[in-house]
Amino acid sequence: MTELQTGSQKSKVILVQEPYFAKRQTPKAPQGFNIYYSQGTTPRAIILVSRSLTSIGLDHLSTRDTVLVQVTAGQEDFFVCSSYLDITVPHVVYDVDECVDHAHRTKLPIIIGMDSNCHSELWGCPNSNQRGEVLENSSSIRILSYTIKAISQHLWELLALQ
Repeated sequence: MTELQTGSQKSKVILVQEPYFAKRQTPKAPQGFNIYYSQGTTPRAIILVSRSLTSIGLDHLSTRDTVLVQVTAGQEDFFVCSSYLDITVPHVVYDVDECVDHAHRTKLPIIIGMDSNCHSELWGCPNSNQRGEVLENSSSIRILSYTIKAISQHLWELLALQ
């Protein structure tokens, strides 16, 4: 966080899961960033977006564990989602499904960063576990395979220029 606070960090969008906050501490954005999280709870997922980008939090799709933000870079709109999948909750994919469905309905690309507490060979784990298999087979992952194709190199270039 020190690099973010001094402004030496060049990241434009930062997805965080399980951020540490002292009891009853209100999350605060580092200088030059907007912060998004579900208000009224201690968040387990947050998104930081550089103020050089236009961004809007989608509160109706955000919870303590999942945050969705619409970002504009140049002429391109896309979503970013930060999600923490609690290992103690038996339902593996809960809030992320709604975010992915929203991106699919609006035909905008979505970038997801998550602490899934799932193991899967699909994302480089040496083996899969039951939670990983559930996530692999979720509608979110199937829809994402379509959406990922929509993210062009142009979008990444725009982020680098902003």
